[in-house]
Amino acid sequence: MAHEARVESEEDVYRELGRALGGAPDATVWKLLQHGRWPQDVIGEEASFAELLSEYRTQLAIIADRQVQPRSATREPLVVGAPWTEALAKIMALQAAKDPYVVAFRSQVLGNRLLAPEEVNPWIRERLAACGSYTRQTRPDMLGAVVGPRANAWESELAVQAYVEGSAPPRTTQAESELDFLDCLGDVLISSYGFYDPDSLRRFVLSGETPRLAAILAAGRYREGFPQAGETIVMHVSPRCPPKQMLAAYSELRQRVLPERQRVRQPDEDDLELAVFIAEVNDGRTWEDAAAAWNDAHEEARRYQEKRSFSRDARGAYQRVVGSEIEWQGKAQARRGHR
Repeated sequence: MAHEARVESEEDVYRELGRALGGAPDATVWKLLQHGRWPQDVIGEEASFAELLSEYRTQLAIIADRQVQPRSATREPLVVGAPWTEALAKIMALQAAKDPYVVAFRSQVLGNRLLAPEEVNPWIRERLAACGSYTRQTRPDMLGAVVGPRANAWESELAVQAYVEGSAPPRTTQAESELDFLDCLGDVLISSYGFYDPDSLRRFVLSGETPRLAAILAAGRYREGFPQAGETIVMHVSPRCPPKQMLAAYSELRQRVLPERQRVRQPDEDDLELAVFIAEVNDGRTWEDAAAAWNDAHEEARRYQEKRSFSRDARGAYQRVVGSEIEWQGKAQARRGHR
């Protein structure tokens, strides 16, 4: 790269890196470069800008390889509160108000003056309008909300630490920096205290309002591969909850997750074997060929004389194990063969 601009500060290095990349550098990779003293080495001419750019791309590739984004999504959560959760949240809020990160935000951004409750929404709206394109990203790991400031809580805490130390990379506008600082701080408080609602944490940091705490926080999580069989129920339950309350919450969420009026009949051993078998032979062959393969592998008592009976039992077994009907490939193959 022929670009060897003279730099005299980390801000210069960051700016030149952004120009070379055509956009803002990844915050985590920039933190790693700082930790490895790359900006200082470029300033002191102990390393070239081209070497720093190469190291940036190497670290970015490593992070991209390690970040396995779950191919899943979280449904609308079920939140169960209790009188004691309200009292506990107030006590936790008193402790959280002393957290060094919260103290630093209120000092650096608010000038040690909490907003009145009615000032919170206008404060947020003004900063959203000023930065224009501020966004949060999907976070399947967060049950209370499906958005977060970073890909994970660790990255959020790194960002908060950088803001507190005054070493965070410059963002497009001051408004965007303040919102990012606020939302990353909310993520840290979720991890530290068990609060679940990012919006209520915004209000806590800005005005001191008590954030929300749940006795039970539960949600259905579905995955792309098998939308029905891959569905799970994730529950965060306080041990203070009576077992009956937990079971009632599970029952309510289970009704949300399962298709309407679907009866869930547990598969027996024959169902399990037949479901696995039919999945293995669903390779384009006909039902007649599949039934013949089953009969070849089983003794007389378990063989089928009619293709229709085999198809009915196989479809039923698959439905009971997977939770959805099998998409038989034989018909698709036959249609393609007649074109």
